Amino acid sequence: MTLLLTALASLTLAYAAMTALCLGLPRYWRQCVPTPVFPRRQRALRGLGWLLFAAASGPGGHTWGGPIGLVLWPGALALAGMTLVCVLAYRPRWTPKLGLGSLCAGLLASGWLLKG
Repeated sequence: MTLLLTALASLTLAYAAMTALCLGLPRYWRQCVPTPVFPRRQRALRGLGWLLFAAASGPGGHTWGGPIGLVLWPGALALAGMTLVCVLAYRPRWTPKLGLGSLCAGLLASGWLLKG
């Protein structure tokens, strides 16, 4: 159960990070969201994306130890990036909702992992 929670937390936090960085760019914001883009919102999304990148390395390091967790972290980033590219290609309007959902799922899984 712990390994499943670790994988879920790493993947969902990595997906949320990729989504935040993606929506921080004007081109993808216009593709995914019908409202105008503001520079302050772009900077906030980019900062959140980098913060979530760092947070995505935490569950693997917590469960498997630092060296193994940091080796598995790029794999989670790659899988999250490929998933985001597929969503952007076929359903771009779903991107913000899936990003928010993955952020919530990642935080819940991380909290549950730390609790137990």
